[in-house]
Amino acid sequence: MVPQLLLVEKSTKPAEIQNAIRIKYNTQIDYQAAHKVKHALLEDTLEVERDLCTQLPAYFRLLQLRDPHTYTHLSLNQNTGRFQRLFICPGASQYAFGYCRPFIALDGTFLKTRFIQTLLQAVTIDANNQIFPLAYAVVEAKIPLPGST
Repeated sequence: MVPQLLLVEKSTKPAEIQNAIRIKYNTQIDYQAAHKVKHALLEDTLEVERDLCTQLPAYFRLLQLRDPHTYTHLSLNQNTGRFQRLFICPGASQYAFGYCRPFIALDGTFLKTRFIQTLLQAVTIDANNQIFPLAYAVVEAKIPLPGST
C-alpha cells in the first residue's frame, strides 16, 4: 500500500508530485514519471479511454435530441466496433454561416491521447470580424512508416 502524500486531482501538476516525493522520500523522479503517476492515480488507463469512446453514440443521440438541425456522423470499424472518426456540425453554425463572410479556413492538430488522432476544425469570419466555428472532426491519424512514401 502506498501512503497518500498528496491529493491528486486533474488540476494537480506533475511538478507537485515531484516535490511531494522529494520532500517525503528525499528522492528525485523525472517529470515524465510524475506525469505517469498522476494518470495512474486518476485511473486514466487505456480501458477508461476505450470506455469513453463507447459513450459516443449516446452523446450523439443527445446532440440530435437537443438540436435536430445538428449534423453528426460517427464511424466505427465494422469488424471491431472501435472508433474511427466523428464529425459534428452544430445546427446553429449551419444557420449562422449564411450571415458570415464567404471564407472558410481549415486546420488540424494532434490530440494528446494514447490513440493517434487528429482534431480537424472548419471556421469562418462572422459579421463582427470574429472567428466563428463551423464544424469539427476527430479522425485517426495515419503515420507513415519510415522509408514508405
